[in-house]
Amino acid sequence: MQDAPRPAGQEEDPATVKTVLIVEDDADIGEALTAILQDTTPYEVIRVSDGFAALKVVRTLIAQLVLLDYLLPGMDGLECLTRLRESKGMERTPVILMSAAFPKGIEVRPDLVFLEKPFEMDTLLDLIRQLLEKS
Repeated sequence: MQDAPRPAGQEEDPATVKTVLIVEDDADIGEALTAILQDTTPYEVIRVSDGFAALKVVRTLIAQLVLLDYLLPGMDGLECLTRLRESKGMERTPVILMSAAFPKGIEVRPDLVFLEKPFEMDTLLDLIRQLLEKS
């Protein structure tokens, strides 16, 4: 599912626009994240509701950042991340794993950033900008 195009006056050169893939099964949270990113950043935003859809998207598009919910239907965020890493072009893509309920003892991994829900949107936006500037 690709959301609406960016409003007039905010167009960027397509070759330089960075894409953020949001993988979030809660429709309200997904819509809020999409709206905020579309309204406040120059990034293209694509939102899907589960890991299987995310894997399908990355077959045809390389995202420069993934905002990934931990608790997803069918496969959790860590399994989705493992499969995303197997996709061409996604091996080093920055990933922000978000959850209100990370399990105790979850493995700290150098290839992702953990973000506990609820979070301040300014914190998320700063984190996204920092990660995209590095990539």
